[in-house]
Amino acid sequence: MDYFNEYVEKMTLQEIGSIASIAGVAISCYVLWSLKVIKGFYGFTARVPVLLNKLNKHNSNVSNYLNDFEGSIQSIKEELTKAEIVLSSIKRKVGSPTKRSVRSALKLIETYNKNPEDEEQLRSAYVEMVKVAELIKDRQADLKWER
Repeated sequence: MDYFNEYVEKMTLQEIGSIASIAGVAISCYVLWSLKVIKGFYGFTARVPVLLNKLNKHNSNVSNYLNDFEGSIQSIKEELTKAEIVLSSIKRKVGSPTKRSVRSALKLIETYNKNPEDEEQLRSAYVEMVKVAELIKDRQADLKWER
């Protein structure tokens, strides 16, 4: 402790300024990180529930179209196009675990669009879209406990 006191007493104004500058940079980085976390939280809680409702609507429509797959191919394409837009928007607002599932759903939709007669591919895309919706619901429930 004596060494610390002696060092502080011998510090020049330039050394004190350097330490204060380094501390200022560290505090600024922490504030920027905190703002990013806050922005992400409010962006998620404000926008994602609306997107989740849209995704659930698309999931429901795709599910109905699966009952008459052959007669609904054009309607399925239109519905999946709308779902792609919603999923892309969700992807920008969620964290890594959900983002992976969103990417997977988007890839499955893209694969289905290459071969629209493949009912199994559509079912895979549908299941992944339902998974995304459930992950978001789970995240919303977790956020109620975090804040």
